[in-house]
Amino acid sequence: MIALDTNVLVRLVTRDNEAQAQRAKAVFDAHGEEHGGLFVSDIVLVESSFVAG
Repeated sequence: MIALDTNVLVRLVTRDNEAQAQRAKAVFDAHGEEHGGLFVSDIVLVESSFVAG
């Protein structure tokens, strides 16, 4: 299982830097359920909500 950082989620959602957004998408594509999945902590969700709001 891989833990995601706030920056990865923000880049994927905002796509403000296309190269970084593609790298973030590659993480999602490479580490799906069949590879143990991805972990997003409560803190990462809270930090991401501050960026969105």
